[in-house]
Amino acid sequence: RYNVSPTSLSGDPRRMFDGVSAVLAKLEGLCPEFRARYGALAEERRFDLRMDLAWTLLERGEHSAARREAWSAVRARPSAARAWRLLAKSLVGRS
Repeated sequence: RYNVSPTSLSGDPRRMFDGVSAVLAKLEGLCPEFRARYGALAEERRFDLRMDLAWTLLERGEHSAARREAWSAVRARPSAARAWRLLAKSLVGRS
């Protein structure tokens, strides 16, 4: 079972993104070999979390915030079609 509550870390995509990003940054700073070994995986996780955050914001009707996060995802991975689709979707309900 997996329970998501509004006050949990996983229930707040912004906190989840910020928390995981902070942990990854700390690991990269403390262990130089971490980046060499897991850098691609860490970037993939950051990308996925940013996409989750953007989708959640879009579902909440926060189009401007969703657009910012989607644009960040596109800049991080320009070849990701799903990031471009999310950006386009965020533009439909401009706020």
